[in-house]
Amino acid sequence: MGENSSIKINNPQSLRTLIVDDSENDVLFIIRELKKGGYNPSYERVETADAMKKALKANTWDIILCDYKMPKFNAPSAIALLKKTKTDIPFIIVSGSIGEETAVECMRLGAQDYIMKSKLSRLCPAIARELEEVKIRNKQKQAEEELRQSEEKYRTIIENIKEGYFEIDLAGNFTFFNDSTCRCLGYSRKELIGINYKKYTDKENAKKLFKAYNKTYKTGTTSRLLEYEIIKKDGTKRQLEGFVSLQKDSSGSPLLFRGTIRDITERKQAEKKLKESEERYRALFDRSLDIIYTIDFNGNFIDANATALKRFGYTREELPSVNVASLMDEDQLPYALKVMQEIKKNGVQKDLLEIKLRHKDGTPIYIETKGSAVISNGKAIAIQSIARDITERKAAEQKLLQSEKYFKEITENSSDIIIITDEKGDIKYCSRSIERFSGYTPEELIGKSGFTFIHPDDLERAVNDYSKAILSKDSAIPNGFRMIHKDGSERYLEGLGKNLLDNPDVAGFIMNVRDATESKKAEEKLKESEKKYRIITEKMTDIVWLLDMNLRTIYVTPSIQTVLGFTQEERMSQTVDQQLTSDSLNIALETMAKELALEEQGQRNDQRNVTLELEYYHKDGSTRWIETIMSGLRNDQGILDRIHGVSRDITARRKAEEKLLQTLESLRKAFGVTMQVMVSAVEMRDPYTAGHQVRAADIARTIATEMGLPPEKIDGIRMAGAIHDIGKLSIPAEILSKPTKLTDIEFSLIKEHAHSGYEMLKDVESPWPLAEIIYQHHERINGTGYPRNLKGDEILIEARILAVADVVEAMASHRPYRASLGIEAALEEIEKNKGILYDVDVVDACLKLFRENKYQLS
Repeated sequence: MGENSSIKINNPQSLRTLIVDDSENDVLFIIRELKKGGYNPSYERVETADAMKKALKANTWDIILCDYKMPKFNAPSAIALLKKTKTDIPFIIVSGSIGEETAVECMRLGAQDYIMKSKLSRLCPAIARELEEVKIRNKQKQAEEELRQSEEKYRTIIENIKEGYFEIDLAGNFTFFNDSTCRCLGYSRKELIGINYKKYTDKENAKKLFKAYNKTYKTGTTSRLLEYEIIKKDGTKRQLEGFVSLQKDSSGSPLLFRGTIRDITERKQAEKKLKESEERYRALFDRSLDIIYTIDFNGNFIDANATALKRFGYTREELPSVNVASLMDEDQLPYALKVMQEIKKNGVQKDLLEIKLRHKDGTPIYIETKGSAVISNGKAIAIQSIARDITERKAAEQKLLQSEKYFKEITENSSDIIIITDEKGDIKYCSRSIERFSGYTPEELIGKSGFTFIHPDDLERAVNDYSKAILSKDSAIPNGFRMIHKDGSERYLEGLGKNLLDNPDVAGFIMNVRDATESKKAEEKLKESEKKYRIITEKMTDIVWLLDMNLRTIYVTPSIQTVLGFTQEERMSQTVDQQLTSDSLNIALETMAKELALEEQGQRNDQRNVTLELEYYHKDGSTRWIETIMSGLRNDQGILDRIHGVSRDITARRKAEEKLLQTLESLRKAFGVTMQVMVSAVEMRDPYTAGHQVRAADIARTIATEMGLPPEKIDGIRMAGAIHDIGKLSIPAEILSKPTKLTDIEFSLIKEHAHSGYEMLKDVESPWPLAEIIYQHHERINGTGYPRNLKGDEILIEARILAVADVVEAMASHRPYRASLGIEAALEEIEKNKGILYDVDVVDACLKLFRENKYQLS
């Protein structure tokens, strides 16, 4: 072994050391070297075999240091003795002189290393290395033991499961299996090991197995459930089902197959037996008009007759994939499962089950069904049920219930009163609505004579009418009378009565009456109203009229003569072109055509009124301006068949409006002249910026137009823009015309012009907020403007537009103290500060104006 002085022990540690040596002095040298190397040794020195045996038995040692040759003992014997104890203790030979061949022989016998006493500096590194090797070996032993226990645990599980578990190599030979596999195949463990799958099956099933294994090998996925037949050792054939998967090694290469198998022979025989039994009764089964079906205890359909297939909507091929639960609503499942468990337990269903199912297409089906267990080998394996389709019966029952409920609701909630009396007039039935009209509940009236509640003045007539009605068998007899309310007031009832005494379903005289009290009162009020409104119509100054769809007057109020001089008869004989001037006639006809077009397009609006101002002929030859509000009237079929209108003489108002418009135009011209004077005054004071206001106003007006502002706002912006610097009249001319840069004091005076302009115009009456626009045109969106530091929407939209126009015109125009910066510099300024200093929408409109619409400064 070579030297390894690089290994150091940094932390002192105890070291239980057994030293086999006959020299006390040599031992002391060894102990000193151990301490020097960082160990705290506890040791025992022995020099014979017996002493070593006792020491090994009495204590636990970390290391054995042994001299090669002693008077009564030597290293090979010590190694042999240690091996017999089967303990893993590092054994290092520490000798004064030993040949290389001897040392190699000792290593072969089991020594871990050898150290010359003249080179003890190698001792501690060697010990440290061997102690670490012991730890590694102990961990490996522990892991091996845990693996062994785990394998034992899972081997126990595999050996005790009912299913067969097996492992076969890639050639198909058994390498491992449990007892259940042996039982399935009929071989002992000794016989089965190494056997190939082809030995326990025929060619057809061997081919099926090979195909499944080959697919698993290629895809690496677990096979689907596989059913196949095997031949046991005794020659009997059994049906098995199982899965197979592929096991790979650590490199991903296929290693072996493993799988599970289960003997399903009894189940298959039961299914076969059941099928054979079914075939014997198939003819009767399929010809039955009843629904007959068989399901297993999981609810899966096994079979069904033709009637069942037709009613459920599935083919015979589809049926095995259908579960009865899929045909039920969730609320039906608990009861159905309960019945299935009852059949499984008792063999038969006690009560008839009425249940709702769904056809394949979702249509509801109602059936009455009763089932019993299918028994095989004394065990219930399925349920066979016979059912009857009661869908039509349920529908009829439901329809009857709905009909009864419907007619009951109609009767009970009808505003009319239903009363049935016997031959004498005693009340047998009355609807709940009687209470609203009489104050009596039905319970208070039933059994009493209906004549008791009739007004005394109407009683004789009512008795006579009833007597005549009793003699009539078919006709409906009208009646009307007053009755006394429970509170003593009078109510008027009217309706029809019919004799159904001979009808066994009714056996009474039925009356359908309604409360006509309010109708009677309304009739009286209507008569009074007609009289009143006839007087109003004759006295009113407005004209109310009706036209047919040919524009012929079919009615007009007498006020036509007061307004236009024509009598009612004269107006109704005139055509529409005799009534209107040509211009107004065209307007009326165009409006009529538009409204009829909307009607034909289905855009009916019975609430729509059309207001027109039209010029009518007066009987004296002059004309009158008439304001007319028109709407359509419809007949009972909803067809537009008349035009209704109300007209008023507005001739005087029209003349006043024309005069007012003339006055306003004069004022507008005067105002414009005044504005122009103001503009000129400002430009005379500040000749260097002459034209700035007009150009800024034009930019502002064009931006406002681009933004779609109303015309009145656009006019206000143009007017305010033309005089927005009027406040500069209050600034000394020498400052305004100064060709060099302004001082801070001078600039602060200039900034006062917005406020000064406001003061000049605040009391001037105007349709626009001129003063406020001028006051705000130097404000900025973020509040850094002047003079009031307004922000965002606190600034009028007109002022926000003027602010952008003012900046663009100023930067793009020449000034005495600088040359023009150009329109692109101006546009870059507003674009850069969009949303910061200037309104986003205004800036976007301005940029579009110059860049897309190619607006040019004048």
